[in-house]
Amino acid sequence: MAPDTGELEPGTELGGRYVIEDEISRGAMGAVYRARDIRSGRPRAVKRLVDAVQLPRFEVEARMLQALSHPRVIEIFDHFGEAGDYFIVMALADGEDLAAHLRLRHGRGLEPELALTHVGQAAEALTYVHEQQIIHRDVKPSNLVCGPNGLVLVDFGVACPLALEAGTIGIGTPGYVAPETFAFGIATPPSDVYGLAATAHALLTGSPPLYGHTERIAGIAERHSDAIRAGCAYDPADRPQTVAEFAAALGCALPATIGGVPLGRAAPAPGVSSAAAHRLTAVARTAAGVFGAAAASVALLDADPEAALRYVAAWGTGADEIIGTRLATGTGLAGDVARTGVATAVADCRSDPRFARAVAESTGYVPHTMVLSPLLRRGRVRGVLTVLDRRDGEPFVDSDLDRARLLADLAVDCLDRP
Repeated sequence: MAPDTGELEPGTELGGRYVIEDEISRGAMGAVYRARDIRSGRPRAVKRLVDAVQLPRFEVEARMLQALSHPRVIEIFDHFGEAGDYFIVMALADGEDLAAHLRLRHGRGLEPELALTHVGQAAEALTYVHEQQIIHRDVKPSNLVCGPNGLVLVDFGVACPLALEAGTIGIGTPGYVAPETFAFGIATPPSDVYGLAATAHALLTGSPPLYGHTERIAGIAERHSDAIRAGCAYDPADRPQTVAEFAAALGCALPATIGGVPLGRAAPAPGVSSAAAHRLTAVARTAAGVFGAAAASVALLDADPEAALRYVAAWGTGADEIIGTRLATGTGLAGDVARTGVATAVADCRSDPRFARAVAESTGYVPHTMVLSPLLRRGRVRGVLTVLDRRDGEPFVDSDLDRARLLADLAVDCLDRP
């Protein structure tokens, strides 16, 4: 059992599965420990979060991160709460971070070709992360580890959803955190562009840039200087809007396929084309982005006499598991919305008598809060759009219903197209 306060001592057992060996690092958002998985015997990194009182938010975030699958993104294995603390279990990155490489250069940058290779690989990771509606918020050399297969992006301890317009002020590392993130808590893809540009500056020159610095950067190619200055623009609107654009400006070509597995899934259903099912996945992803949610799904009513709901499209946490699941008529919150044709926001679905907890448990994802809207075509219910768990930890409320209905209308439009 973990102690309530203080450091975790070597030999401390967590979750009945992990044994702490020693501390790796410590920061404002928590400490990272080297641990061993008792079952597999493999080494792991365990992050203890200091703000674990916000358990629902951390649980939602950890589920989202655990679903990420990309060779340049650290793998998340597990998450759990214990004795008032909250823990995320990650792969133990094999290699040294880029900050350690820079220290060996004693204030000088890396060779330009090597530095740009690292920036390009970091851009691959961030492109994938942004596609999954996540902002890293702490891009810097110490969070980029050189492994046997190239760079790996680590430490998602301050990551936030793409749709979150303002968060905690003062989060991030001076010299690398974007001005708007540090001063106002605002985090967008251009915020991570700033972190990557500042990292490129450090890799090429030996140190991060000064805020608002507009002079040509001495000692590097003019093209690289221009790209970095644009990426480090004080106003996020003046930066490249994606990491791919910034990488291209530096001359770092990203591969045609980033190598990650999308968090969306689609499945054919009677009367629904494969193209329509994939469009519904895009709607689910859009819904998750609009609400800053962990997941969203679309279920359609079968044309059989039972009129059961079948999940045909999903994005986010649990997407793989929910696809193909069927709900009997009137079962669960989605079944109730399909029966009544009335949109609903459920602040605490776990305490709602309509909630089909057994169905949720069978997918491995039991949400805290939901907003649901029927898919209405010519006055007839065709299915249900469900959005699960806001990643800021707040519940869904009635003011969310209008947006849910608009997204449901978009799903219906997808069904009506050939």
